[in-house]
Amino acid sequence: MKVLLAIDGSEGSEKAVGFLNNLIGGIKDMDITILHVVKPLDYRYVSVETGGPTWQKILDELEAGARQKARELLEETEGLFPKHIKTNVMVSVGDPATEIVNVAKEITADMIVMGSRGLGRIQGLLMGSVSNRVTNLAHCPVLVVR
Repeated sequence: MKVLLAIDGSEGSEKAVGFLNNLIGGIKDMDITILHVVKPLDYRYVSVETGGPTWQKILDELEAGARQKARELLEETEGLFPKHIKTNVMVSVGDPATEIVNVAKEITADMIVMGSRGLGRIQGLLMGSVSNRVTNLAHCPVLVVR
């Protein structure tokens, strides 16, 4: 069974990791891809007047730092699973719901596991939660852990 575990470092994400770990039990044949999506920085407000290439370099360094933090979170999460379970880690940049659905298709996941609430409660109220959007767009079952 191929499972995509979407994490973001939130409490809901930690609960999803714990739930999946408990669900594994004695299962030997499971392949878990652990995904963290980094939201892209908004470059629309960068112009020559605000610093041009120097500002662009700062934004690139911020994105590189976010990718590094994501890799650290993924490695930490990967270490929580039993050694007999095959795990892969991925960092993606983009809209979280879109990226989760696209990666699930790409790896032909049998199921997506994720937390019910991430780090953006206000954004969730305005735009709909990531888990809700993934549930509506995914090609496979989605397990949302509360």
